[in-house]
Amino acid sequence: MNNCFIILAAGESKRFKSNTPKPYYLYRGKPLFQHSIDKAKESNKFKKIVLVINKKHKKFLKNKKLKDIKVINGGKN
Repeated sequence: MNNCFIILAAGESKRFKSNTPKPYYLYRGKPLFQHSIDKAKESNKFKKIVLVINKKHKKFLKNKKLKDIKVINGGKN
């Protein structure tokens, strides 16, 4: 199968009113985007997982284990 799982995590999270953008907010010890990655991997339905981030948020990915995850820049130009 050539299915691709795309996680859109490039938003500004202005309504969230936090210094940490919503996709990187910790829930049960992991960033929210990581829960989506884990579920996609567990399903075994996707050949590729893509994480779309805001280039200003790269610092939030530091020290995150993103093996086999394609990270690309997206969001507002």
